Parts: sequence; C-alpha cells; structure tokens
Amino acid sequence: MNLSPENIEHLKDVANQATALVIVDEKPVGAAFFISEDLLLTCGHVATQETVTIKPSGRPCRSADVIDMNDAADLALLSSHRVQGERPACVVLDQTPHHGDCFVAGFPREDDLDPGSEVFDVQAHPRRDLEGSDQVLEIDPGKIITWGMSGGPVVSVRSGGVIGIIRTSKDPVNALGGGATPISRAIGAFPQVAEILPMSTLAMVPWRDALGRDNWQELGKSWNIEECIDLRISGKKHRWLISLDQAAGPMRDLTGPDLGEEVSEAIFYWARRRHARGISEVALLGRLLGSALFPQDIANHLSSLMRADSIFVRLHVEHGNDLAEIPCELAAVPRERDRFLAADQHFRFARVMDKPAIPTISAGPKSPADVKVLAAVAQPVGWKYPEIHRLYGGEPYVWPKATMMCKRLRASIERNGFKADVYESPQQHDVGLALDDSNRNGKPYDVLHYMGTGQRGPDGNAQIMFVDEDGEVSWDDAERLLETAAHTGVRIVVLELMQPPEGQDYEPLTQHALRDVVGGSVNAVVLTHLPVHPKQCQKFNDRFYELLGQGRSVETAVQLARYKLMYDKPMDDAAGFGWFTIVTGPQSGIRLVSLRPEDPMVSGVPHLATADRAVDSTGEPVAGRSR
Repeated sequence: MNLSPENIEHLKDVANQATALVIVDEKPVGAAFFISEDLLLTCGHVATQETVTIKPSGRPCRSADVIDMNDAADLALLSSHRVQGERPACVVLDQTPHHGDCFVAGFPREDDLDPGSEVFDVQAHPRRDLEGSDQVLEIDPGKIITWGMSGGPVVSVRSGGVIGIIRTSKDPVNALGGGATPISRAIGAFPQVAEILPMSTLAMVPWRDALGRDNWQELGKSWNIEECIDLRISGKKHRWLISLDQAAGPMRDLTGPDLGEEVSEAIFYWARRRHARGISEVALLGRLLGSALFPQDIANHLSSLMRADSIFVRLHVEHGNDLAEIPCELAAVPRERDRFLAADQHFRFARVMDKPAIPTISAGPKSPADVKVLAAVAQPVGWKYPEIHRLYGGEPYVWPKATMMCKRLRASIERNGFKADVYESPQQHDVGLALDDSNRNGKPYDVLHYMGTGQRGPDGNAQIMFVDEDGEVSWDDAERLLETAAHTGVRIVVLELMQPPEGQDYEPLTQHALRDVVGGSVNAVVLTHLPVHPKQCQKFNDRFYELLGQGRSVETAVQLARYKLMYDKPMDDAAGFGWFTIVTGPQSGIRLVSLRPEDPMVSGVPHLATADRAVDSTGEPVAGRSR
C-alpha cells in the first residue's frame, strides 16, 4: 500500500471528525472514536460511568452509553445515536500492528485552555508476549503523549487503518512516547468490533474516499457501499400507512389530501387510459407517488443515505392487499427532478414477499453455459392486435408474429452464453412436462420465461393464455405453473403479459391477483403488472439477460433494464419502464452467474450502473449492511 501525502492529510481530517472528547461529571477525561455510525471505542479507565457525554469535533454534545467493558484489556465499547441531520464519519480498523509511521488523534490537556483536538505524527512498533500474541503498541519517544489522549486512535500510514487505541503515557510532560492497545485485542474483547471489521458502511465513506480505491481494497474492503431500507405499506386505497424499519417513530397515516393539489390533475391524465403516456404526465404521477411513499420523515431518512453508492429500497405490501396494484415503480425520488425510484442508477427497487408459501431453496451461481432458460411464447394465429399509433406521426407500430418473437427472445438469451429452449404457442402441459423432465434429469431450468396474455378469471383467479391442440385459446391457472416451477428448480420466473387482442379488455393480472409468487426454488418473479407491447419486452429482455450474464443480481438486472426503457421509450411510452416489476422473497441479491473479478463492475466507477456488492456462493452480500 502506498499512501500519498494527500491521502494522509485527508485521513487526518477524517480521523479528527471521527474522534470525540469524553466528558465525565462535566470534566474532560479523554477521547473515543467512532468505529461505526453509533459505536465508539475508548479505554476502560476513560469511561468510568454507565453513561458519559461525548463531543465529536465540530459537532454537538450527546450522551453515550457504555454497552460493554473489558477490564483485562482496559477497553470500553460505547453506543451513541446520531444527531438528526448529521453525516456521520467513522474510522476503519486494521488488526495488523504495523511498525513505523503513524499518526494519533486526541484532546491533549493544556493548562488554562479548554480541550482542543490535535492530530500529529508518531512512530510506533508492536510488542508481543512470549506466545506471540499482540500485547501493546509502543509509541516511540519523540512525542509527548499527555493527559486527554487516552482512548484516541492510532492510524498506520502504512495501511491507512486504525491499529491501536492510546492507553498510556511514558511521561505526560516529556517526549517519551507511550503505549496503545492493539486493535486485535478489541476484536477479541467485543464481538461487535469483530463484526464491523470486514464491513463497508455509509459512515466509512469519508475514510474510503480519503484512502482511494486501491488502498481501500488493500484493506480487504468492498469499494461499493450499498444501503438498504425496508418500506412497508398497509391499509386500504383511501387511507394507508407508511413505515420504515430503519427509522424511529410511528407509522405515518396518509390520505388523498396529504398528497397535494396535483392529485386531481394526475387522475385526469391517467383516466384517459392511453397506451402511451407522455413525459409530463409520467413526471406528474411520479411526484404524486413519491409523496405517497416518502412522507417528510421518511424522505429525510432517505436523503441521509444518498452518499451511498447505491440504495436498495425493498417495498413490503401486506399479503393480499390491493395496494400492491399501485404502480410504485413510477414513483419519483423525493426532492429530485426527472429521477424515478425504479429506473435510476443510484437505486435498486424491488417488491418483497416476507412469507413464501414454502421454504425458499438456495442455489449458488453457475457458469453461463450451465444456465438453462425455458421460454414459452403464446400467441394464437387468429388474434388481431390493436394498432398502436406513434405520438409524433408515421406508420403504426407493427405487432410481430409469434415466430419472430421467439427468435428475438432466443437471441436475447443465447447471446449471453445461456442455453435456451423456446416453445412457440405451446400448451401448458408441454411447459410443465419440460420442467419435470429437466428436473428428473438433474439439470433443472434456472429461468422460466413466459410471453403471452394474462387476466383475472371470473372468480378472481389468475390466468395466463396458452394454445390448445386445435390452435384455440386456452386459459390456464397461472399459480399452477408457478407451483410447478417452484418444485422443479426454477430460480427466476419472468411473466411478460402483453396487450389483449383487438376488441378485448381483460382485467390485468397483477401481483395482488397472484397469491404466492415466490417459494421453493423460485427466488424472484419479474412481472408486467399492466399489459405491454412486444417491442417493450424486447428492449427489456436484451438488457436483462445481458446483465444476468455479467453476474449481476436479478434486482440490478431489472433496475438497469428499466433504466434502458426509460431512456429509449419504445412505443413512445414514457411510463413503459414502470410496468416491469420484480417480486422477491426475503432472500435478495440472487445471481445466476458468478461475478468476474476482471469485470468493470468490480473495478469501475462506483455507481449501480457498474458495480454490485461482492457475494458468497449463495448470492448473498458479504460486505455492507442494511440500515
């Protein structure tokens, strides 16, 4: 690792921000430093009461509770909540006690002066006991380690991490140096510290940016830092409740008048039920839905996370609640113009079902050549589809024949190295039999992709269209197909439901009409909750399978495919991206293909378009944390 003088100066600034004066009985007694947004390390002889007062540099005082103590190592772990509106900064830990150049931060006492923060250079070397364990980090003579420095961080210029906690002084008035407790002892003393060690969190962003990418990754850290929030909606259409798992306070009760004067205008636009929505009306609905999903307090919390490289919003709607039919994918990012939650590179947006009907089965990523997709395109020969006229004149958009739709879907899948079995206008029996045979042979399909028409049946059940042996329309139970997929190894189901034939107006098949869309081996369902045109599906599929083939998570693949639809606007439909939704179970971050270390998404610029979190063999993230 090679820290430049500029890196070091930036680190010193952040170390100063992350270090707090500790006050007991209204007297300054030492220092502590943040190791996360709300946890601090200090010496046990500094935190002598169950609750102390801390004052971070340049920020207001607040209380801190002593949540754990280790007398043998003279260490204390503190907890203190962030003050509203603050952007927290914390240090990054390194358990290797490097020898050589370091710097320390603290509040050395000076007669007749109020405590002031100082950051200065020192030399240090480790001392080990006879068994080879870290015993103490010796701060060499040449600097005065005086009263008020206890509990401050020792930062290695070699690694850029905090390697010790100042504990003792050889002489508080002479430059004889002192001693520090190695971070390895804090890791052994407190499980919370061990848990934080491999993390990349939002409070670490200032330290990360001061170090730079190469130095940060030398510490074993994931460069891209993602924050996750869980948004919950309950109630009914005329009055609903919004809550956020990560934000304190009661649920927010919302009604129509809470959404502002634009409500009637938005309803007027969308009551027209045009096939293609213009930019202005989509923007209007986006602001309306953004206000509905993000009341003031929740919008404030979201704003506090914007420093993260990406934000994962997981929407939870009560099981069976018709609020699931609201096109939340069209919601605008609060306080932002022309940015949509479901089609912005800084976000990922997915709906979550908390209770799958049957336990979810995990499976690890594969090589692209081992990924199998079963595709079914259902389109009766005799159906005539309505003409979709261009908003700006010219010939109407052509509805492609089933053969061409199969060809294009196969190309989207196979160009990314996946294997594809594509059925043109099959019966549901054909699809079910293919799933069963593949599972029995030990090579189950990973993706089931259906393109056709869906509707709610007379009794409200979910139906999708197939073609019988005479070429006639056959409506079959959609949930039966999902259940077959869940028991035969399918991990992702794609249901692209297109517009009905001319003269027909089916009740759209939405998530609300489907009871248990995830469960068993199925971890995610991609569903169009309003009818779409094949041209929109083609654009989406090209990008979706490309990203899955790169090793992106299914949520990222859907997000960036929607991003493409937002900018390309096939069918002149500015709302087209919002018709594609993704529903997952509790497990997120599913990947079909392993990330490639040399891929730009691992080493490129830090935003959602080029980066995802590292994952283990199950597809779960191994760095970062939910908030």
